[in-house]
Amino acid sequence: MSEVKEHLLGDEHELEFEDSPTGSENSGNDDTLYHRTADFLKSPSLARYLTLAAYVWAALCTIPALIFFIRLANHSYSDTTKTTIPALSIPQIHDLDDGFSTFRKADTCNFTSLDLHQPFEPLCDTRGSLLKAMSSGGRLGFDAPYSPRGCDMRFFRPDEMCSILSRFSKVQVIGDSLMRSLATALTLLMRTDLYNGGRTSWVKDPEDADCHCAGAFQNRQCDVWHIAASTEYVHQNDPDSLYCPFEETAKVNYFVATSYPLVTDKKNELEGILNSALPEEPYETTGSKPIAYVFGHGLWNDLEVDKTYLWWEALEEGMREKSPWLFENGTPLPRLFITPTASGINKPGQFWGTQGNLAMKVFEETVGPWMQEKGVDHLGTFNASIQYNSFDGTHGGMKMGLLKAMMVLNWLNTYEV
Repeated sequence: MSEVKEHLLGDEHELEFEDSPTGSENSGNDDTLYHRTADFLKSPSLARYLTLAAYVWAALCTIPALIFFIRLANHSYSDTTKTTIPALSIPQIHDLDDGFSTFRKADTCNFTSLDLHQPFEPLCDTRGSLLKAMSSGGRLGFDAPYSPRGCDMRFFRPDEMCSILSRFSKVQVIGDSLMRSLATALTLLMRTDLYNGGRTSWVKDPEDADCHCAGAFQNRQCDVWHIAASTEYVHQNDPDSLYCPFEETAKVNYFVATSYPLVTDKKNELEGILNSALPEEPYETTGSKPIAYVFGHGLWNDLEVDKTYLWWEALEEGMREKSPWLFENGTPLPRLFITPTASGINKPGQFWGTQGNLAMKVFEETVGPWMQEKGVDHLGTFNASIQYNSFDGTHGGMKMGLLKAMMVLNWLNTYEV
């Protein structure tokens, strides 16, 4: 064997082999191997091989990027928003521009859809994968844009929203104030108006209150009578503000159903729902489009799971008695239950125990699977809101409402009825 000694000579390194005490008989072979290796390292062939390898590596790195930009250049959003989009058949490269670019805005609500949702590939291709992705997504930083996990949702353009809603006769939103905010956000989207879309534009705002922009979602003086949570209500008073053709598009309505029991000496929330939210006759008889139902419950009963189960069973029992044909095989019955958003630091201290984030997460993880066993789709919003700044610690406000409304539209898009 040989030992290597390295001598530094100016700017060059010279390798010198010396015979080892026990390997003198192999020194000739070692010298031959050394000279062959040295000749190869000095030959032009090595440089050519290395250059060729560098070109191959550069090509492998560049080709995928070239394919992406070619597909991006050939893609057009304008074509996709003018046609009816079948369920889950969506452009591969999507939503890279502002979905609110055609909406009316103001300085106090001058944000883009990219401030709410960060698009990525791939898109979810089934209802189950979509709901799972939206429920388990999150944000990379406080108040950062939201992204689903694993596969993406769409942020639809106005024409696409109209197309999706044209598949249904109504979208009935049932629940507490969180659901009222959702209905207001859906109505705003259908009016394509961030500034005026959530308020009753035909009524003067209360004194010292501004119900424009986020005010419709978080100013208590704007509650109920000064917010637009029904497209039918808007159509009666300001029909020109609706972007989608009213007769061809699902009507969005909100019904109060805050807590269990639904019927007491002081209230009968169940009666109003059964009398107004259900179809009077089978779809086959009337030729009407199906109704989609979106439910939410929990906070008014301090997230007591058993109370939510009883609340739901009372609603379903009433629906089965009033419209039993809705539950027959083959009748489309889209139903979605949305669990509440996470608690923020502005939630009053007396609710930190019963409505704190531990209770919120346990509620979502318990009620969600139970609803699915009942044949009801479930959307969790805890992850989407845990890093979101809630103005009162309970309600998400304007941006969270719009994000949830877009989630509901994505869910509706999975039904091709």
